[in-house]
Amino acid sequence: MLHYHVWFNLKTGVAEDAGLEIVRNYLSELSTTGECHGFQLLRNLGTAPRSKLPAYHALVEFPDKAALDAAMKHQAQRGIHQGGHGRIVDVVCDFHVEIFDRLRTTTESETENPAQQEQVRPGRNNSCS
Repeated sequence: MLHYHVWFNLKTGVAEDAGLEIVRNYLSELSTTGECHGFQLLRNLGTAPRSKLPAYHALVEFPDKAALDAAMKHQAQRGIHQGGHGRIVDVVCDFHVEIFDRLRTTTESETENPAQQEQVRPGRNNSCS
């Protein structure tokens, strides 16, 4: 399972309920059409300076890299400024995307989770020093 994380803020003047409804509608459409496995919308309870992350977080799940690639290709064909995605572009700002792959736990056998790669794409804060 791949987890596509998007942290974002709403543009100045966009009401929270209206902006999140646009995001929710688009992600619901992806889920209903089978382009993604599911999604969650989350609010960051941290505030500056304690939290460096934007106010909202969308977590979109894809079964595998092929499904993610197909969804991205399909969106590119529709146009990133068209339809539901275009409406999101109109209301969000400060977005940051990361893609995580679920790691196999020690209790899972290789056959339960054969396609897992223990890889995470590096982000803005990838240092442990």
